[in-house]
Amino acid sequence: MDSPRLSRRSRRLLLSLASVLALTSLTTGLAQGAPAPAAEAPARTAAAAAVTFSDEFDGPAGAAVDGGKWQIETGDNVNNHERQYYTAGNRNAALDGQGHLVITARKENPGNYQCWYGRCEYTSARLNTAGKFTTTYGRVEARMKIPRGQGIWPAFWMLGNDIGQVGWPNSGEIDIMENVGFEPGTVHGTLHGPGYSGSDGIGAGYSLPGGQAFADAFHTFAVDWSPNAITWSVDGTVYQRRTPADLGGRQWVFNKPFFVILNLAVGGYWPGDPDGSTPLPQQLVVDYVRVSSDGGQPGGGGGPISGLGGKCVDVAAGGTANGTAVQLYDCNGTAAQQWTVGGDGTIRALGKCLDVASGGTANGTQVQLWDCNGSAAQQWATPAARDIVNPQADKCLDVTGGNAVNGARLQIWTCTGAANQKWTAPSGGGTTPPGPGAMAVAPYLYNGWGSPPSPTTVMNATGVKWFTLAFVLSNGYCNPQWDGGRPLTGGVDQQTINTVRSAGGDVIPSFGGWSGNKLESSCSSAGELAAAYQKVINAYGLKAIDIDIEAAAYDSPTVQQRTVDALKTVKAANPGIKVYVTFGTGQNGPDSSLIGRAAASGLTVDSWTIMPFNFGGVGQNMGQLTVRAAEGLKTAVKNAYGYSDDQAYRHTGISSMNGITDNNETVTVADFRTILGYAQQRHLARLTFWSVNRDRPCTGGGADTCSGVSQQPWDFTRVFAQYNG
Repeated sequence: MDSPRLSRRSRRLLLSLASVLALTSLTTGLAQGAPAPAAEAPARTAAAAAVTFSDEFDGPAGAAVDGGKWQIETGDNVNNHERQYYTAGNRNAALDGQGHLVITARKENPGNYQCWYGRCEYTSARLNTAGKFTTTYGRVEARMKIPRGQGIWPAFWMLGNDIGQVGWPNSGEIDIMENVGFEPGTVHGTLHGPGYSGSDGIGAGYSLPGGQAFADAFHTFAVDWSPNAITWSVDGTVYQRRTPADLGGRQWVFNKPFFVILNLAVGGYWPGDPDGSTPLPQQLVVDYVRVSSDGGQPGGGGGPISGLGGKCVDVAAGGTANGTAVQLYDCNGTAAQQWTVGGDGTIRALGKCLDVASGGTANGTQVQLWDCNGSAAQQWATPAARDIVNPQADKCLDVTGGNAVNGARLQIWTCTGAANQKWTAPSGGGTTPPGPGAMAVAPYLYNGWGSPPSPTTVMNATGVKWFTLAFVLSNGYCNPQWDGGRPLTGGVDQQTINTVRSAGGDVIPSFGGWSGNKLESSCSSAGELAAAYQKVINAYGLKAIDIDIEAAAYDSPTVQQRTVDALKTVKAANPGIKVYVTFGTGQNGPDSSLIGRAAASGLTVDSWTIMPFNFGGVGQNMGQLTVRAAEGLKTAVKNAYGYSDDQAYRHTGISSMNGITDNNETVTVADFRTILGYAQQRHLARLTFWSVNRDRPCTGGGADTCSGVSQQPWDFTRVFAQYNG
């Protein structure tokens, strides 16, 4: 995807490090001098990928960035003939209260700032981690939504930490992402160094298909950096890899510490100046910035994946050609056995991805090494049960024939729990926004119904860690009890909670449900209802609660408002607690009255969760109907709160029903895979189902003990357990 580089001057000399003050008019805290040049980075042993720097930009709206991680530069930049003045504080760089950093470029000059061309016309912001954080090698990534418009120039890049001693371009520069407004569908990644800088930088462009624009959605931009190779990717798709061989004998200056920079420039040699078509202000919205170690191995590997017979997953002969076999082999510590398990669902070695051949889903389809392309054939889930699962096929990574000989090919096969499907993999380095965590997948477990399964049996078989425990009801008064009659402490429900927590999991009590006396109706005021919720929170030291509001409780505007007001009190009294609200839906989405009431009252819910079943889906594809209903929910949440699409998805959830529903709809394991794929794509806040009691094949039992469809025990739970947010 190489594209010609436009002739341009460098904007890299903006930093006013002591030895380059003469080269720039920018003033910054770095003028006191940069750290002394670092010695050559020592060799590092292979290690699992670990996050070494992370900013998720959590905090109240309007807050400045974390000064322990970033410093804000001020001034202009004559070197590229940029037009903006970078301001201090939070005027042009602030948190939005929704987990984002927003860098805003405006046409203004409130401080009478002076630029190289006279009185400045624009303001913006530029941040760096110099003096706060540097990295040598690893994965450096950010998820962001870039601005649009002629003359707009967002960038995510790195500079060598010795710039104050050696100057630019000898310091080196790694441009992870640059975009210029006249190319809305293209971003660039470039290396700059001695003899290859400015318009002579070495790089390539990546363009979205079908005329899409990067400003229309969030995208993840990353480099995987090892001693003699740097690989660029967009949304997991690799588009270029550079090594010293690409420099034509010129010096490779990328084996030393670099710091990270984010900025939004206006105008300059490369993008040109804004014109009448440029809408201002413009915003660069950054969801997160993360850096993870890679063990320092060529190709960006992380660590070994060991399995049957204590042997390792191995790329045959260390080959890097597409289609190279992946096999079992004696562990030897080579780069061919160094794998990085990423939060984007990929497993990588030698700069490429573990891939199911031809995207197959049949038993016996072999796995191979292939260029990372973001396809479902390269998606893997690594639940706590030590399986490595391809969600598209719903099958496990498997040693052919259970044969632990060197060279045994790896394939996918129906998950059996056998030793030839059990693996010990490196921890994920994290390449997607932080998901809602393991609590997002908390299937409903009901002690008052049928024959409840042992939670530890389910945990050990599936890797799921959390359960939504049903139901806390009223005893006829404003007093919470399990099913309205069992005590909060000392009974079977307390025993279940203790068992789950002893096994490393936790629970989310669910208040309400379809039948029984509801606290929301029995309590006469919001204050009484909040006190009832708080009693349960205190009894168990909860991290999350679920309000399942249905039937008459949902239909009453008075009860709706009482519930909203009580939840506001609960959230204020319990900082950090997750609040889920679960309710019914139609095929095109839910009634929006409760969502609108909450938004108007200032209540933020962590997940508005619909139950997409019992809504006339007999004979229809319930997976697709669920997606349609979830899209309607997203629209309702977006409209009520003024969220972006991404923010709305991250505040929505799905609670399905496995098997035959109360109204004789059929939700299959394949439907669950469809729902899982949608949730992964949209980063939903919650993905659960009613109920784990039913996640068993029928042997003549009733609807409270089995699903009514052909399955193996815990098949539905296994699918949703793959969700990583």
